[in-house]
Amino acid sequence: MAEVTFQIDQEFKRLLPELSSTELNQLEANIIKDGCRDPIVVWNGIIVDGHHRYDICKRNRIPFKVEKKDFSCREEAIQWILMNQIGRRNVAPELLRYQIGKRYNIEKLLTAHNPRGKNQYSEVASGEMMRPPQDVRMGTAAAIARAYNISHFAVHTYKDIAEAIDAIAEKDRRLADKYLSGQLRIKKDDLMTIAGMTKWQVRALTNGLMRQRKSVCRTQDVLEALSARDLQLENTSARERRQAAQTFATMPTVKDMPAPDPDGEVASLSLTIPSWNSSIERVFNKTNMEEISDKAKTQLRVGLMTLRDSIDLILLAIEEVADHG
Repeated sequence: MAEVTFQIDQEFKRLLPELSSTELNQLEANIIKDGCRDPIVVWNGIIVDGHHRYDICKRNRIPFKVEKKDFSCREEAIQWILMNQIGRRNVAPELLRYQIGKRYNIEKLLTAHNPRGKNQYSEVASGEMMRPPQDVRMGTAAAIARAYNISHFAVHTYKDIAEAIDAIAEKDRRLADKYLSGQLRIKKDDLMTIAGMTKWQVRALTNGLMRQRKSVCRTQDVLEALSARDLQLENTSARERRQAAQTFATMPTVKDMPAPDPDGEVASLSLTIPSWNSSIERVFNKTNMEEISDKAKTQLRVGLMTLRDSIDLILLAIEEVADHG
């Protein structure tokens, strides 16, 4: 079987944890010594489980077994991959959130096509794979929240993150991979912004972060990438685009300030919240939205949406600490 060639689907692979160099070397040493014990799981010639084992076996000409799955569509294949990942250790928090959000989106899509919540392989699936009838009635988000022991709010937050990561991966897979592996931290509101950027802006942002070996993508980095001139980039040659991206990568950025005392930051934030509420209430009570300009409406809407995303991020962080406390 070692001569058989299978396809690597980047969306499928993105759902799985990357191995560290130490883990990968240990896996290769074990396979060379004992052979490939676990089969490579495939669907329509595409690997759904065993990407690392497959690569090791191909490089070292080691025979391997193949287990074929029969799914009716990509969504069912993705659902199987995600269900097969539940409970596995050494998963970066960013990847776990992506998996949960992706599962929600996929199951909502499958339920829309099949309201009874059954698929063509559920009849022979294990008890863990099958969704109980009461879970269908309680709703997709609630069922997933219970499966992962998280809140309903967290599931919806992760849904947005998963959609943003998929959009980013279409423009520059490097940035998505670094985030999912835990090598690069990005706030949710910045993820949403990056997802809406052009391909060339995302590439420029990625090049800059990698060149400076940053482990945190800050809002300032995103704003600098947004300043790239889309029209100019779209009308230039491939060579000029590369030069523009390289030029951006060398641009100076704001130096990181020393991290302040965590309690001090939280106390300062808490003190400003009443003034926010007062300002919002004043605008709500004294402003006629029909009379203000479209520009003012847009600015206010964008500002409030950004504030809402930031608030959601902090609430989620507090909730996660409470869940693990």
